[in-house]
Amino acid sequence: ISAVSGDLDQVVAKCLEKDRSRRYETVNGLARDLERFLANEPVLARPPSRRYRLRKFVDRNRAACLSTLLITLTVLVGFAVSTGMYLRENAALREQQRLRLVAEAARAAETRLREQAQARANVSKASLLLSQDKTAEADATLRQTPLNTIEPSREATEVFRTLGDWHLTQGRWNAAAECYLLLPLANRFITGEQIPNTGDMIRTAPVLLLAGMDAAYEAHRASLIERFADTTTLN
Repeated sequence: ISAVSGDLDQVVAKCLEKDRSRRYETVNGLARDLERFLANEPVLARPPSRRYRLRKFVDRNRAACLSTLLITLTVLVGFAVSTGMYLRENAALREQQRLRLVAEAARAAETRLREQAQARANVSKASLLLSQDKTAEADATLRQTPLNTIEPSREATEVFRTLGDWHLTQGRWNAAAECYLLLPLANRFITGEQIPNTGDMIRTAPVLLLAGMDAAYEAHRASLIERFADTTTLN
């Protein structure tokens, strides 16, 4: 039974069909179907489904199909391994980039703190030099670090104001404007009512115009209007 089951069973069933049109037309047709069976090819007695044809193809080419399957599995395993290695390497690179950014931020913060500490020391030294009427030395000392790194303080306010006035008397409008523009930051330590009494607003605006810093003048003007006046214009 096992020997005739499957394709031979279908061949025999086709030979015994009651309907003549469904049987083999000739003996040669039967013979060719038996030859197909012996060659492990699809027989005409069975419906030609894709699954059946594929199974017959695999039966005829077992070694090649097995080799193809092994190669495919090897490629897939290799792809999975290489993908995993790539993902791990990519994650390591991202972590390295993150650590580098953290290190750069830490170095930048350290540099900023060092500059601020040096700037505070320069402000104190400049203030001492001003008290000794050594204005030029005080200005040189203050400019050893960028002026915008100087933290607001009452001492810094007096230094900026004194050096700005000194540059003004020397006709150095840009240097005076640079000092005056930093006064609003330093003036955070005094109340808004006291600021007009310092004369800083009177100092800054004309010096900005004389220095040709029109954009800075407009920004200064708008800031004063917003902070000290209820009107929208200031002439």
